[in-house]
Amino acid sequence: IESSDLMTQQKTPGFSQAAAQNVAVHVRNRGTIGGVLAHSDPQADYPGVVLALDATIVPQGSAGERIIDPSDFFTGLWETSFAENGILTSVRIPTDSANANSCYLKFPQPAFRYPYVGCAVAMHTSVKFAEIRVGFSGVDESLFRDSGVEDSIRGQALNESLIGVASAKAAEGHSVLSDVFVSEEYRRAMAQVYTKRALTQLTR
Repeated sequence: IESSDLMTQQKTPGFSQAAAQNVAVHVRNRGTIGGVLAHSDPQADYPGVVLALDATIVPQGSAGERIIDPSDFFTGLWETSFAENGILTSVRIPTDSANANSCYLKFPQPAFRYPYVGCAVAMHTSVKFAEIRVGFSGVDESLFRDSGVEDSIRGQALNESLIGVASAKAAEGHSVLSDVFVSEEYRRAMAQVYTKRALTQLTR
């Protein structure tokens, strides 16, 4: 995922960026995207990315194969919507122009590199941004697409002023995590900062 030319340069650069920032190299070489998604840890990088990339998650169980939208797959802290006797067999990522113009930025915990805030954005590059998807990791106990940011931008020509307005809505209406390292107030502020950085990066 990190080093594939097809993904990094053409199809899903945001996915490769998440892989490159995902803890230490030896851990990345042992871990799998299926394991990360099935674990449903909100403080992991890949879940926010698959939300932004509009991927589908495919588990196989005794009742056969299911195709699940990631918004329906992650149901809570370490909880998913597929059966206990199931196994996640594939992750399907659309090859669309929004995913080709995607990025993942994060505010990492210094030692273990998990995201205090991880912001993934996929966006069309046309004059009218009819399609934008924003996914967050590390912000809430539940992984989520940020409809407030998306609705502020969708269908409009993006400029510095609109980026500021949209970024200010990051995590609005969501319960934001607070811990001994990062307070709720600071994490919410960083969600806005990293949203602004991601949107700015994709419009350069």
